[in-house]
Amino acid sequence: MYRLPGKDRIAAGSESQHSSAFKRTNKSFLKCILAGGRKAAPLIAQAAKIIKKPFASFKSQVLDVTDKKDEYNSKKGFKKAIYFIKLAGYSLKSRDVRRKSVAYIAPVLAIAVLAGSLYAYSSSSYALEVTYNGSVVAYVEDEAVFNNALIQIETKIADEEVRSSMDTSASFRLVKVPSEKVANKDNINGIILNTFTPALTQANGLFIDDTFIAASANADDINMVLNSVLDSYRTGGAENVAFNNNVSIVSGYYSCDDVKSADEIKTILNTPVTRQEIYITTAGETLSSIAQAVSCDVGRISELNAGMGEAPSEGSSVIVEVPRLPYSVKVIKSESYEQTIAYDTVETEDDSLAAGTRKVTVDGADGKSIITEEIIFVDGVEVSRSQVSAQVIAQPVAEQISVGTKEVVKEQSRSLAGMSVLGDMAYPVEIVDRLYISSYYGDDRGHKGWDFAAPEGTKIFAAADGVVKNVNGVGSDYGLHFMIDHGNGICTLYAHCSSINVTEGQAVSCGEIIAEVGNTGRSTGNHLHFEIRENGTAIDPAPYLNAIR
Repeated sequence: MYRLPGKDRIAAGSESQHSSAFKRTNKSFLKCILAGGRKAAPLIAQAAKIIKKPFASFKSQVLDVTDKKDEYNSKKGFKKAIYFIKLAGYSLKSRDVRRKSVAYIAPVLAIAVLAGSLYAYSSSSYALEVTYNGSVVAYVEDEAVFNNALIQIETKIADEEVRSSMDTSASFRLVKVPSEKVANKDNINGIILNTFTPALTQANGLFIDDTFIAASANADDINMVLNSVLDSYRTGGAENVAFNNNVSIVSGYYSCDDVKSADEIKTILNTPVTRQEIYITTAGETLSSIAQAVSCDVGRISELNAGMGEAPSEGSSVIVEVPRLPYSVKVIKSESYEQTIAYDTVETEDDSLAAGTRKVTVDGADGKSIITEEIIFVDGVEVSRSQVSAQVIAQPVAEQISVGTKEVVKEQSRSLAGMSVLGDMAYPVEIVDRLYISSYYGDDRGHKGWDFAAPEGTKIFAAADGVVKNVNGVGSDYGLHFMIDHGNGICTLYAHCSSINVTEGQAVSCGEIIAEVGNTGRSTGNHLHFEIRENGTAIDPAPYLNAIR
């Protein structure tokens, strides 16, 4: 018996003795044939000369007896030979011709017998008879021819499962057979393939990460299916779509049952298979929550992780079974978007502005840039994102703010400042000859403050220390107006101004010039509408100004 080299051998008799005997016998026989041929050659040549004379005499007698010499000479080739045979048969009726023909027929027959014997020996040889399952399948020159053929066939069988299941056991016997029956190196492969692997066929196999998927008679069908899978992940944008596996198509011998059509291969690729994977736990996870997260039966997880409790510690490795397609697809996309570049703020001290004053001299403006990122998806899930480039299309403009440092000197007396400080607050307008209040709080029309009548451009002063807020334009009944927050819920309002000299958020001191009298908004003449509000409600200014009507 015989198995492929490297596998277990099953001996039947003594293979080594058969092989050695075959080699010795075959070599000796060939030497005899060659030696006999060399010695017989001169004898055959001499015999030919001897036979030639009586044959020429016989030919002459046949032509004389039949008197057909001219007709014989007129014919050529095969027709001439046939014609002579007919004449010879006719001439043998003559007793004299029959008697003389014996002189050359006997040596001719002897030569024919010798030639036949030599041909019989030269056309036969010793070989190994290969028997498989009780039937003779081939004759080979020696074991090496058979071994090499088996190895070549095995290397062409791409499916490991089929290759390992091959039964290549055979028995050998040294026999003498006609030379034409001895298989040579060219046809022994086909004999072995048909004998030992009758269910195999030449095809193209699809392998994903060295795992056999299916085979096809046409490699183009496999490529078509693979491209259709990748097309299902394409979106038409700037992207690179490829398998995240080692995908290969290998030509070789495959089981006939594994050869599929293009549609069948596509179905196999789109059918999930169960695989074991490692799941790393996070804080608070249980086997039940893990089972729900990966769509795996909790009982099966317990079987795969014998001895693990219901609540494994954080960072534990849990074996799970999950359905996965036999392939994975990676998509690399390029994505661009516009991003804002925030502007900076630059503050500069200005001694021309009162301390605590902040004035924007240059408005800030955000810049813009185009960001390009590379995004990687695996099976439709984003796994990484990285910036590839950043192109600035608009530079940001820094905001310039002047911060006042000038110390404000409060007016000390009416004669110096023209301003009266009669109560806790100073009068908000300049007094020239006499103070003229055109309307008081709570008169017949429900007035909410005091109106100080004064020419347009008359200076308006801060009634007390505070912070400017609610600076508004002319779109309301108050016209140009603003408020100063003095703390403790007390605020003052200055309305109908012709101009405002402060900005929102600016700190001001009592007596500091903050605006000028005007006639903006709902107004019947140049005046300052002045209110004092306590927690948002207008109150009578009189107690704060200590004024007598």
